[in-house]
Amino acid sequence: MPVSNDIQELVHAQFGPQAESAIYLLEQYGTDPAHGEVDRVHAAIVQLAARDLRTVERLVEEARHDYRNLLYWLRFDKDGDPPPLATFIRAEEAILTADIPSELRGAAVTLVLLEGPDYEPRVLDVNPTPEEIDAHVHQQPWDQLTFFVAQLNDNHWLEGSGSLKPEDGLSARCKIGGKEYVTSQAPQSLDEIVALLASFAQKDGRWRTMVEWG
Repeated sequence: MPVSNDIQELVHAQFGPQAESAIYLLEQYGTDPAHGEVDRVHAAIVQLAARDLRTVERLVEEARHDYRNLLYWLRFDKDGDPPPLATFIRAEEAILTADIPSELRGAAVTLVLLEGPDYEPRVLDVNPTPEEIDAHVHQQPWDQLTFFVAQLNDNHWLEGSGSLKPEDGLSARCKIGGKEYVTSQAPQSLDEIVALLASFAQKDGRWRTMVEWG
């Protein structure tokens, strides 16, 4: 959902040159009819993130799970400052038992790239090999927020994203059967993102156990 002009002004004031990346992340909340109080949640994310782009991404994921948590944290922050990250980011650890359903085993996997400044999805390959995924990922400079998605359909995909800037870091998430999961710990390298994307594209199931999903 588009971010309101008022929130965009706030984002530009808070994030400066990273504002467009932050706005793109905010737009991921409000895409579902179940996403409530969109403007209020967008504003809460900006305030709680404290100018940290990676925190914006994680807060958007939490909002998609239950946006009321963000409003609760903001309301009970006595000093008006964002609480420490560890006190409000979901810390559940889970072994991902969900997998690609049998009816999609023969379906094509599309490798999609989204990069700044417009973050328009661009199809790079269909049924890419691990070597092709590795080449695509390492061809990108990763000096700004970058998204690679191995996608079967809207309800079954795996995404590796982030940048190599220390303030951003890397992230991985997936959607299986319409439910989204995020890695409990950030990927440590582009090679780890390549391995996850390649495993998903090969439908070998190893991506489910390479990392802990929460």
